[in-house]
Amino acid sequence: MAEKENYEVLKTEVAHIKERLKEQAEDRKIMLETQKTTSESLIRLTTVVENQEKNLVETKNLFTTEIAGLRNEFQQVNQSQTKWLQNLLEGTFGKTLKILVLIILILLGAEIAGVDITKLANL
Repeated sequence: MAEKENYEVLKTEVAHIKERLKEQAEDRKIMLETQKTTSESLIRLTTVVENQEKNLVETKNLFTTEIAGLRNEFQQVNQSQTKWLQNLLEGTFGKTLKILVLIILILLGAEIAGVDITKLANL
């Protein structure tokens, strides 16, 4: 009788071991599928990051080019305006304007000094 009980206990233990092995095989299969999915996701994410890096480099280069173009355009406009003003002041109008400014400064200086300009004009 004891042998029969031992046999039944061993039979039950073997059944439990087989069941655990089956569960472990299923768990391993799930783990491998999860690992495969994770690897695929990692590859996709790496590709996305690489593409974003390329896009950022292209955008940076575009901004650098645009900024350089705007800088050149600003310098050209600035030079053009400076030349226009120089040409204006060098011509007859510029000389007349300089004389008028000089007269205004002299009159303002005389007024500040307290000289009565109307009396000087009547002389």
